[in-house]
Amino acid sequence: MTRLVKLSTFCETGSGGTPSRQNEERYFDGEIPWVKSGELREEVITKTKEKITNLALLESSAKLVPAGSILLAMYGATVGRIAMLGINAATNQAICAIRPDQSQAETRYVYHALRAKVPNFIAMAVGGAQPNISQSMIRDTMIKLPSIEEQRLIANTLDKANAISKKRQESINLIDELLRSIFLDMFGDPVTNPKGWSREQLCNLTSKIGSGATPRGGDSVYKSSGISFIRSLNVHDRLFLRKDLAYLDVQQAVKLSNVSVMAGDLLLNITGASVARACLVPDHILPARVNQHVCIIRPIGQLIPEFLEAQIVCESVKKLLLGIGESMGATRQAITKAQLESFYVIVPPISEQKRFSDIVAKIKEQKLRMQIFQTESELLFQSLQQQAFV
Repeated sequence: MTRLVKLSTFCETGSGGTPSRQNEERYFDGEIPWVKSGELREEVITKTKEKITNLALLESSAKLVPAGSILLAMYGATVGRIAMLGINAATNQAICAIRPDQSQAETRYVYHALRAKVPNFIAMAVGGAQPNISQSMIRDTMIKLPSIEEQRLIANTLDKANAISKKRQESINLIDELLRSIFLDMFGDPVTNPKGWSREQLCNLTSKIGSGATPRGGDSVYKSSGISFIRSLNVHDRLFLRKDLAYLDVQQAVKLSNVSVMAGDLLLNITGASVARACLVPDHILPARVNQHVCIIRPIGQLIPEFLEAQIVCESVKKLLLGIGESMGATRQAITKAQLESFYVIVPPISEQKRFSDIVAKIKEQKLRMQIFQTESELLFQSLQQQAFV
């Protein structure tokens, strides 16, 4: 018989702490793994970026949490992120550690149940710049609790569905690695230029380099449909994320007609934490405009768009762009139009670029099929989650 019960009736919860950074030599670089909320990524945690000392445990609010615990982020941008702990570790104060009573609940079942509740946690988060959920909110969360045998069956099913989804995502990542490898094999590193290709400034190879603007009125100007409005959160390396794509009505779009996006344009983030991420604009989101954090680079003549994209996302080129994006005393990275116009890129013969472009087209076709399979896997996982917990 399935019961609907509060988490607190069958789980212990607790939070950790951050040892004082003023005593870094005494408290850090020890032997005890210390988990921060940014490390929760819906996976099993087996290592951490930082470790603390035994003295830090004795003299701060940090506590040792046993392996097998469930970790849930309570504060800030990571609120609602979740993970399983695969090692004994301490956590910071932004994490709630959850330890189910093994006689009543299968840990993996509780993990999946809480993962299904993440949208609820995010909706319950209070506060402005630092939204948060409390331990009491977590403890009061209602969970379906069938028999242990049924819990294990549900957890096993969801584990398998999740594993399929992860493997397909890994395959997509390998395709990106293949594209990088093919580019380097054909053209070499664009910065050191071992093959001696000619080099030109971007201003001589483009018909447009420029960013956009955001209409006044805040989020109220965004519509549920209309002209696509591209922001930096949509632009990733070789990947355009349609999720959270904003839209403008015709009147607002007309005001930004000078930053219209065209097929073949390269989108480059020029400010903030995502500076130097770049991808080609997908045809299916046109017509479109960009905001002030995204730059349009429109290659012409000697430069094929697919070749430019592959060059800009190269690790060595990205380091150069990040380097020019840093300025003394600046709190945010930024790349200016003038810096991009004077930026040098390699320019192999158009026939070689075309050969690379043809290879990219074939690989991207395969990648698209895999992305469709990946989407189907995610939908299957979400459907199984709904059946089990809603």
